[in-house]
Formats: sequence, C-alpha cells, structure tokens
Amino acid sequence: MRKKVLFKGGILLLSLLLLPGLSGCGAVSSLMATPTPPPTPTPTPTPVIIGRIVEAPLSSTIERPDLRGALIVLCQKTSATKCVISRERSTTSNDNQEFAFYNIPSGEYIVLYNPFPVADSFSYWQHWDNRTLDFADRRSLSRSLGGSGRIVNWIEEGNYVVSWLEEYPLLIEFLQKDVPLSVSITTGQTSEVIIKSHAFVP
Repeated sequence: MRKKVLFKGGILLLSLLLLPGLSGCGAVSSLMATPTPPPTPTPTPTPVIIGRIVEAPLSSTIERPDLRGALIVLCQKTSATKCVISRERSTTSNDNQEFAFYNIPSGEYIVLYNPFPVADSFSYWQHWDNRTLDFADRRSLSRSLGGSGRIVNWIEEGNYVVSWLEEYPLLIEFLQKDVPLSVSITTGQTSEVIIKSHAFVP
C-alpha cells in the first residue's frame, strides 16, 4: 500500500516537472516561428544643390585643365559683399563634370572651384578653410585672398572675369563687374548651378 502511494506520488512529481518544460518548449517554438521584420531602409538624402562645370568659350590655342575631379567650394555669404569658405562645404565633380551638395544650410553661397591638382591638401586647406573673402572691390578681394594678395590672372571675356592665386588655386567666376557666380539654397528645394570655367593652364 505504501509503494502504491509512492508510485502515485512519483507520477505526480514527474508530471509537475514535465508540464513547465513542455510549456517552455512551446513558447520557444512560438518565438522561433515569428519572422524577423526586415530592417528599415535608410532614405537616400536629397541634394540641395546639383550642378555641372563646363568650359566657357575661349581660344582653341589655350590649354584647358581637366574639369573632371575639379574641386567645388561653397563660400557662405555673411553680408552683401563677404563670404566664408569652409572645407565641409566642398565636393568634387564626377567623370561627367557633375557635382552635388547635401545637408547644406539655407542661405546664399558664392561658388568657387579649382580644376588644378593639389599637391599638399593640408597646406591648401590651412590657407582656405574659414577664410573670409571680401568682394567689395578688386583691392579688397585681392587682400582677402591671402598669401601675397596678388591676383595672378584676371581675364575679361564679355561680362566674365576669373581670378586665382598661383600657390593655392581657387577660381572665382564673375557674371558681371563685382558680381560673382552664386547660388541660393531654400529649405525643401533643390537649386541648380552651372559653372562656366574660363580656367586655362598657366
């Protein structure tokens, strides 16, 4: 009689041990059967400026630089005649001479460029990064360019003027006297700009 009770107790104990285990297995199976949701795709950023750099008409006897891989720089205007250069607001043109800027704050920017190879990038940006350019007149601009403050080339073709420094080339195209090429950025809109390069190999 005592054995029978022990046997029944053993069955009862075994049942109590197995039931939670079976319940746990069911929960694990249920979790494994639930599909993992796909990762949320990262949205492609919308450019705020798209553009292209092309050669302006010049004499065919003049050697022109390659405009693929040209450095494009936005100089943010801080007043009617001044702007500040930032390395963070720079990009390069692709094999089709196209370029794009992303995540640029709204405002007005003067468009600068350099189609010439840069031998020492550190020294180049040490000269230009955070530099303020003053477009009030040619003398002010010459001083603000830094270095010797001397504009090496000043070509006038109709209403277009271009200037650059010899040691740290950075070109400025003028649409007319004292009016440099610029572009405005408005939140939610994409602006377009075309640089007509008068650059030639000096």
